[in-house]
Amino acid sequence: MIQFIKDNLEIITLLIALLGAVLGIINTFGNIAKSKRDKRMKVEVTPKLGKFAHRSLVSSSVNAPDASSFLVVEVVNKSFFPVYINGLYLKSSTSAKGVIAQIDPEATQPDKKLPCKLDRNESVTLYAIDTTIALLRQNHIVGAYVKTACGREFSGSSRAMQSIQAKA
Repeated sequence: MIQFIKDNLEIITLLIALLGAVLGIINTFGNIAKSKRDKRMKVEVTPKLGKFAHRSLVSSSVNAPDASSFLVVEVVNKSFFPVYINGLYLKSSTSAKGVIAQIDPEATQPDKKLPCKLDRNESVTLYAIDTTIALLRQNHIVGAYVKTACGREFSGSSRAMQSIQAKA
């Protein structure tokens, strides 16, 4: 065995060098794909229903909506970089543009007002108090979307929004 290694030392060295080169190329392409994936903007939008009691949110997942329920939209930045959210809009099944939601500046999180900056994995909850169940049903609202500072739109829907239209 030792004699075989001594006789073929150059071939063994060449094979190990080739293996290292191939693994280096594979690693390079993996890093390129990862850097492209990390540069994508990802924002999660989740519309819910909520109620207020003494200016504090009681529930953001009301199962039985009533006249005092309103729209609550949670926006989460899933990107690897900060994202600026400029506006909240509602998607109507009858209109391509949607209807803008009226957001009470006092009802957002205390440190977040629109437009707001969301860092990586940070979230903001937007309370559209003027958007009642009757308004959602009347305008056939099926989801919500946000616009970023660069003009991209991210949308979302939920069971809460579907249950409103099912009961209409």
